[in-house]
Amino acid sequence: MNTISKLVIPCQFGDADSFSEGLAKVKIEEKWGFINTIGKLVIPCQFDDADSFSKGLAKVKIEEKWGFINTIGKLVIPCQFDGADSFSEGLGAVKIGGKYGYINTNGKVIIPCQFDYAFRFSEELAMVQIGEKYGCINTNGQMVIPCQFNQIYWFSEGLAAVKIGEKYGYINTNGQIVISCQFDRTVWFSEGLANVRIGDKCGYINTNGQVVIPCQFDNAYNFEEGLAKITINGKDHLIDKTGKIVY
Repeated sequence: MNTISKLVIPCQFGDADSFSEGLAKVKIEEKWGFINTIGKLVIPCQFDDADSFSKGLAKVKIEEKWGFINTIGKLVIPCQFDGADSFSEGLGAVKIGGKYGYINTNGKVIIPCQFDYAFRFSEELAMVQIGEKYGCINTNGQMVIPCQFNQIYWFSEGLAAVKIGEKYGYINTNGQIVISCQFDRTVWFSEGLANVRIGDKCGYINTNGQVVIPCQFDNAYNFEEGLAKITINGKDHLIDKTGKIVY
């Protein structure tokens, strides 16, 4: 549907995803391909799995291996990996023989496959897992934040949520804990605020760790364009950055 809820592409696919970079993946008879914004199938349904386009590339699966195609459907990085993630900041995580590393957009391994798990880069840092602990590397593959946390999210606005024991807090890009681990749940910052959970209620903190919207909601989500969805007694509402319900 378009923005006024008019059906512009008929219901004809077994499955479909949202558009990214002008293309959307669709499924026909157990195979995946891509359509453009007018519904034309521009990349035939030939893949066993696929993901959305990012930076002009989309990961695709043929049999048990992953590779990458460009926006015209050409396989530019052969399906040779046991696992793969979308590119971010010029690098994509891949799995070879049970370990993860990173390739560039030409398919060359830039950071050797040495991690038990690896995630996308954000603000020039990527979360990696060694054993049961998580840390961060830079785009050169250097371990800049040692694997010492029980859990870590990606960096946003210079901060990343981490878990120590059963509590969450935030570190800066040097790995220093700048907001103490005191929350029962946290996520990444968006528009200067992050939703946190204390007990069974959610609220919002600023980048200094101050609770600016008290924990009073049953659930809460990130702010987008000045508004965030929250849930109270099973009903969803929108709040502004003062915590006022506007819808």
